[in-house]
Amino acid sequence: MSDGMSNGQIEYAIDTIDRFLESNYPEVKAEAVMGEHWLQEYKHLKHMVIGMREQYATEYYSIADREKLMRWLGFAQGALWALEDFTVDELREMNTKELD
Repeated sequence: MSDGMSNGQIEYAIDTIDRFLESNYPEVKAEAVMGEHWLQEYKHLKHMVIGMREQYATEYYSIADREKLMRWLGFAQGALWALEDFTVDELREMNTKELD
């Protein structure tokens, strides 16, 4: 049993979500996107990725900050699962990937 995700695994998961959004939905930016409803979910996820990157970039962050980051990451992954972009197995692999 592990103590949770390592910093490298967190960074990998955030990068994976960001690459997915950029390659599949390049029209989604952090700015407000009006119009098509389905874009709103992905716009919100992009905003969350930016927020997670800012949080993670802080050299020293508290336990509360890490817990917030993990909640945001879990929410983003849950949304991607609900939108049928990732399976539970793919998300589990994202979180447990062994990094060099």
